[in-house]
Amino acid sequence: MLNAVVTGGAQGIGRSIAIKLAEDGYRVFIIDKQQDTGQQTVKEINEKYGEAFFFKMDITNLKGFSGLIYHIL
Repeated sequence: MLNAVVTGGAQGIGRSIAIKLAEDGYRVFIIDKQQDTGQQTVKEINEKYGEAFFFKMDITNLKGFSGLIYHIL
């Protein structure tokens, strides 16, 4: 299975991209600062399209990426 990381995937264009990737068979990792909307997007993807995970993270803080990489691998 292919993995995709979508920053800003909780809403708007990022959300649409995350859903499309899940429809196309990707396991989607959504990164966003907005936890409630991010988890709602993940719930929708998991119920309708495929597999998704949410990480509350500010992408300007690179230290947070180590946890994300651990889960992807």
